[in-house]
Amino acid sequence: MNEELFLTRLRQAPQDDYLVQKEILATSTKAGFTLSPDKKILLRQGKIYIPDHKDLHLEVLQNHHNHPLPGHQGIKKTVQLIMRSYFWPGLRRDVTRYIRTCHTCIQAKTPHHKPYGLLKPLPIGERPWSSISIDHIVELPSSEGSDAIMVTAC
Repeated sequence: MNEELFLTRLRQAPQDDYLVQKEILATSTKAGFTLSPDKKILLRQGKIYIPDHKDLHLEVLQNHHNHPLPGHQGIKKTVQLIMRSYFWPGLRRDVTRYIRTCHTCIQAKTPHHKPYGLLKPLPIGERPWSSISIDHIVELPSSEGSDAIMVTAC
């Protein structure tokens, strides 16, 4: 990431974020907020405050999570990397959401369960209801409050 180019975009970002306007107008130091020397970037405890601007959040997330050197660290490590230089409300939530939808991470994730058993097909019944099988499929994504299905075959 070109830091200077990013800071230029940050200075030009719409300043419609309530917290930014409030802090710039009040120039309060109560919550550790200060203004940069050029009075265009808000700092919180020395870290650059990113306003509520989704493109800027996404750029920071991509550059810290998809970086070639430490690349695709987990949620905790990515939060730590970002929090060295940046801050915004909901940072942890945004990092969690981004990493859980990261295609590379999903593909590389190893399963933490025993291998699935072998499939054992049922014999073909000689007459109706001579063989009944019931299967429970669990831990599905929640849909209308349910996360499992039951399959019955006769």
